Amino acid sequence: MAREAALLGTPSYYTFPLELEVSKYVEGLGFPLKRWSGNAGELADEIASLEKAEVEEGAERAKEKLVELEAPDAKMLEALRALEG
Repeated sequence: MAREAALLGTPSYYTFPLELEVSKYVEGLGFPLKRWSGNAGELADEIASLEKAEVEEGAERAKEKLVELEAPDAKMLEALRALEG
């Protein structure tokens, strides 16, 4: 859910112990997603320290980035048509 929240512009942290390529990709696109390896108390402090302006900027950047991405339904249809031959 952290990736989905980040795609909507919400600063998001995930604590999964492995670094996933899809998460690195989303973060690399500029969406506010970070892998967190510290403890829960440190994460709570990190979240509490976020400034409102920083959160709003992240949401605005996410809106701009989303319009640059292709719609997944179009790619799925393209892939299915390629399978039809």
